[in-house]
Amino acid sequence: MMAEISEKAGAAKGGKTAQQWYEDGIRNSMKIYQQWGERMKVLSAAEATAADYAPITDAKIAAYLAQPQIAYTGSSAHKLELIVSQAWVNFFMRPEEAWSTWKRTGLPKFKEYAAANPTDGTAFLDAISAGASPLLIPRRSILPTPNSFNIENFNAAVTKLGAKPEDLQPNKSEGRIFWDK
Repeated sequence: MMAEISEKAGAAKGGKTAQQWYEDGIRNSMKIYQQWGERMKVLSAAEATAADYAPITDAKIAAYLAQPQIAYTGSSAHKLELIVSQAWVNFFMRPEEAWSTWKRTGLPKFKEYAAANPTDGTAFLDAISAGASPLLIPRRSILPTPNSFNIENFNAAVTKLGAKPEDLQPNKSEGRIFWDK
């Protein structure tokens, strides 16, 4: 979040540049996931000598940060996508945060197909469907329909939900709210 704030402001915030916040965020995220693996006794993490265990080291983090698709370079718009994409990865264990960040920023921009090169840094969103019918990603929780005693207040609340002109049916799960990109 601080990397995003600093990048949008075009200046250091909290004593760090956007790049410092970005890189420190990635380092801390990787270290936290390493600690979680150890605490949860993940089979390969529980035994540091296991053949399939590759602990996250400072050298591996540095190598990750140096990859062209991860390195903090490019336009401000590209840097914001880098920041949000890494936040998306960090929110693996908190999907509601990833969902809210995606709604708030419109990032990461998803491809509708798998990349030919899976290391190109672009997220791939698998198609969501129910049988042969494609589904949309829910953008909000809908209000339950009340009984007839409260229908006037319900209808007034649904009308207020339509904060954007394009929301013709604001009580649909794919409808948007005022901060949703």
